[in-house]
Amino acid sequence: MCADRERQPSTSEPRLLDRVRNRLRTRHYSPRTEKAYVSWIRRFILFHGRRHPDQMGEAEVTTFLTHLATQHRVAASTQNQALAALLFLYAQVLKRDLGGPNSPPHARRPTRVPVVLTRSEVASVLARMHGPSRLVATLLYGAGLRLLEGLQLRLKDIDFERQEVLVRDPKGRRPSVSVAELAGRPPPRTHPHRRALTCTRPL
Repeated sequence: MCADRERQPSTSEPRLLDRVRNRLRTRHYSPRTEKAYVSWIRRFILFHGRRHPDQMGEAEVTTFLTHLATQHRVAASTQNQALAALLFLYAQVLKRDLGGPNSPPHARRPTRVPVVLTRSEVASVLARMHGPSRLVATLLYGAGLRLLEGLQLRLKDIDFERQEVLVRDPKGRRPSVSVAELAGRPPPRTHPHRRALTCTRPL
C-alpha cells in the first residue's frame, strides 16, 4: 500500500506553484516578492479547502481578503500584497481577468504624515550607534538608500573621492549611482567595520 501511495501522482498545487515561480522569474521579480506571492497563493488554496484556483474566482478572492482583514486584522499594505499575488496568479498564470465589476477591491491605506528628523536629531541617533550598524545607518542617511540596498553594499560600490555609491537593484536591473554625503576616509583594510558592508542583519 505504501508503494502504491508513492507512485501516485502529486497534487496540482506543487505544479501550480512551480508555474507561478517560473512566471515570476521570467518577469524578473525579486526573490522576496516571489517568496511572498507563493506564500499568499498557498494560503489562498488552503483557505478554500485545497480547491484549485482555476475553479474559483472573484468571490473566493474577496472572501479570502475579507477573512484577512476581519479575522487576522492585517494592515492595508499586507492585504494589498495578498491581492497583488492573487491577481498575478490569475492574470499571468491562469490567464484569467479578475478586473470585472465584482473584482476584489484594494484596501485603503490610512493617510500618515511622515516623521522627518532634523539634522541634529539624526546626528544624535548616529552618535548612539556603534560598529557596523552605525556605518550602514550613515550610508542609508547620506545616500538616501533603502535598508536592503544598504545591507547589500560591497566596499567596491563606494567611491569616497567622488562621494558616490553604486546601488545594485535587487531585481537585477541596471545599477544606479547615488550621490552621498560620505564623511571622512574609507576604513583601512584591517578595520573591523569594513565587513559591515556585507552585513545581513537589520539595524
